[in-house]
Amino acid sequence: MRSAETSFLLRLQGTEVTTTAKPDFQLLTKTWIITERLEEVSSFTYQMDIDGGIPPGFAAGKFLCHSKDDPTKEPAFMRVYYQIPTHGTEWSSYAVRASQAVPPIELAELKAFQSLMKYACPAVPRLLGYNEGKQPDDGIVPGGYATTIVWQKVPGIPLSERYFWNLDRSQRDSIREEFRTVFEQLTQCGVQPFAPSFSKLIYDESTGKIHISGFRMAVPIDSTRPWTNKNYFTYGMAKAPDMPDRFDHEEKWEF
Repeated sequence: MRSAETSFLLRLQGTEVTTTAKPDFQLLTKTWIITERLEEVSSFTYQMDIDGGIPPGFAAGKFLCHSKDDPTKEPAFMRVYYQIPTHGTEWSSYAVRASQAVPPIELAELKAFQSLMKYACPAVPRLLGYNEGKQPDDGIVPGGYATTIVWQKVPGIPLSERYFWNLDRSQRDSIREEFRTVFEQLTQCGVQPFAPSFSKLIYDESTGKIHISGFRMAVPIDSTRPWTNKNYFTYGMAKAPDMPDRFDHEEKWEF
């Protein structure tokens, strides 16, 4: 299996997508209008992967959208997962591609959002809707899985290393304090983003509020794990000297 930027989902701008009611998560049926394509990455599988029990690959496109019924057109994020053909069969006949169709697979992002909704986690954007369906007859893989996830676009922008380290110490301390609060809230839900970084932290400068995002490749975390200042280092909020026992000498860290 390999991943790469792709262009399978180019024609969705302006289209409508409906997410059905999910009473367990207090989600109503809603129709969303896709307004902008932001990015797309695909996970490709080869026949040897399929033979080894790995699920078929997918294209994952991220979009901006808004509820059709919202007169303010408040933006939200949408991720569309479309099953794609096994590598080497992208241009094969309808019959060949249709024969590869499978029902919706378990997606780390959807599983993470469901868990976060279950715990009503205040540290992350809210799940606004999702739908697990199948592609139309003229789809990339006719009858293959098609999963849509819509979540809140929270106020603020992703933190960056340059922005953070150009602040004075007191401002950095305030951000770290807020980060610890939301990180501990997230830990209690047993999930976190893969490859933690500044970009996973959405910071609203006007309020000082942080939301943690980036669950496309979410991974489990021990919900009983106590806080450690290593988390600051992992997310780029502390600098430690390049030495084997650097985590044992916080007095040498830069905060």
